[in-house]
Parts: sequence; structure tokens; C-alpha cells
Amino acid sequence: LLSFLAAGLGSRGIFALEVTDRLEGQLRASYIALGAVQHALKILAQDPSPSADGPNEQWVNNQMLFHHQSLGAGHFTISYTMDDAASTTAYGFVDEERKLNLNTMPGEVFRNLLEDVGGLREDQALMVAEAIEDWRDEDTTARPDGAENFYYLGLEDAYECKDGPFDNVEELRLVKGVSPELFARVAPYLTVYGSGGVNLNTARPPVLRALGVSEQGVNGLVFYRSGEDNTEGTTDDRALSALTALSGELAKSVPTEDINRLTQLAQDNLVTVQSEDFRLSITAQTEQMRYPVSLQCVISRSGQIKAWTER
Repeated sequence: LLSFLAAGLGSRGIFALEVTDRLEGQLRASYIALGAVQHALKILAQDPSPSADGPNEQWVNNQMLFHHQSLGAGHFTISYTMDDAASTTAYGFVDEERKLNLNTMPGEVFRNLLEDVGGLREDQALMVAEAIEDWRDEDTTARPDGAENFYYLGLEDAYECKDGPFDNVEELRLVKGVSPELFARVAPYLTVYGSGGVNLNTARPPVLRALGVSEQGVNGLVFYRSGEDNTEGTTDDRALSALTALSGELAKSVPTEDINRLTQLAQDNLVTVQSEDFRLSITAQTEQMRYPVSLQCVISRSGQIKAWTER
């Protein structure tokens, strides 16, 4: 009996030590991740032209700056998956202004995205777009194809319509007509962070099309950004310097009607040429290579951490 008791106590002691070791390792890795955030802020502070952010910024893809960076008794990597055909890993981070803001964009923009990326029919896209607007506006009057409390309180798992701004993109799952499959398709192009406008220098083609830019206009804008080698992500990439320069800088590559559309969006504060908020995907671990921490966070250029999610 004494032998069994001693073995049991020893086993519990070993388990407790393992738990303590794991917690200590994860805590150390979390502090390394915080250091990674400070590293990213330092890179942003070195930006020679913060008034215009384009595809060749240091933070977009720089393996020397963001891959396996040593810090204290460990290291970190900041990376993301590019939306190219090969799903290439890039070392750096992305700006939130490349996406459509759920709290500022008009319903027609969401309707365009839901048809183009979501694969919905025109009538289905209209229903979901109006439901999005009903979810975020303050009144309790439903749009013709939208939804307010009458719909949500009638569900089997009932809840109230928020009638307020989205706090995160995941909240979109609660909106009428948004299936898990639809959410997975459109979520990468949506945000609740940033200035509220879309950065024309970093926005991907589906976002530009959702803004109402024609296919020819989208191709022209991407061509302008790509520089002489017609490839984004290289040293000769170009960025629009200011919204007031739209007609001058894009005249040779973008149709006049699209420039007029972008000019109107600029007047409505729905487009920009700079970015303020950034999403970082960080992996951090100690030198022992045990208990790594993976997380996503959103930071502002000024240093505010707006979101922090460890996985």
C-alpha cells in the first residue's frame, strides 16, 4: 500500500512539474510575441512615406526582417499566406485598409462582393446586404429584404438584432442569410478596423470590383501598381501618392468612368492611399523549441493593440 501511495504521489508530482514547465514556456513565448509586435512597430516607424502605403513597403514581404528573428531566449516569425495561385507564404503582415469595412461601406458594395466572391444570385446578395445594414444601423425598421428583431427572435435559437456597429468580422455569422460557407468565402475581404476607407494601393481585385470599379479599371490599377515589370511585390512597384492625384496618375491605365467613380468614393471617405491598422500573424517560441505560441493581433501605426487572439 505504501509503495502504491508513493508511486501515486510521484506521478502527480511529475504531472505538476510538466504543467508548470508548459505554462512557463508558453508565458515566455508570449513575451517574445509581444517583442515581435514592438519589432513590427519599429519597422512601421521607419516608413519614409507614411502618407502613402503601397505594395513594396518593408512590412509587406521581407524575409530578412520577419522570418526566424532572434529575441531574448527565443525567436519569432511574422508571416501570412498570399492570395496568389500558389498560396505563397510571405514574411510580413497586411494592412486592414486593403479590406472592406463592415461598419462604413454602403450596402451596394457588400452586394457586389456577395455576388462576385460569395457566389450568390442578385436577389440573394441584395437580401444579405440589406440584412447587414439592418444589423448595424440604430433603428428597428427592417429594409424590404433585410431583417430586424422580428426575424431573429423567431429563430429556434433566438437572439436580438444588434442595431449597432460590428465589433468583429465573426459577428457577421449572426446575420440573416450568412451561411458558414458564405462567411468563409467573404470574410478574408472584410474588416472592422482601419480608417474605414479602402487603400487603393493595397486592395485586392475582389475589393476593387466590390467598390464598383470595372474589370478594365481593376486591371489598369493593378498594372499601374505593378510598375514596369508588371509584377506586384517587386522593387519597381508604384503607389498612388494622394487621392488628389487620381486623374493624373491613372489617366493612362484606368478608364475615365472608373476614375470618376474613385473620385466620388474619395469624396465620401470610402477610399484612401494610406493604412493605419495592421494584422500580424505571429509564431513565437523559446530556444528549447517547446510550447510555441501562435497568435493573431491587430495593431495601429501609433502602437495601440486593438485585437489579440492566441491559438
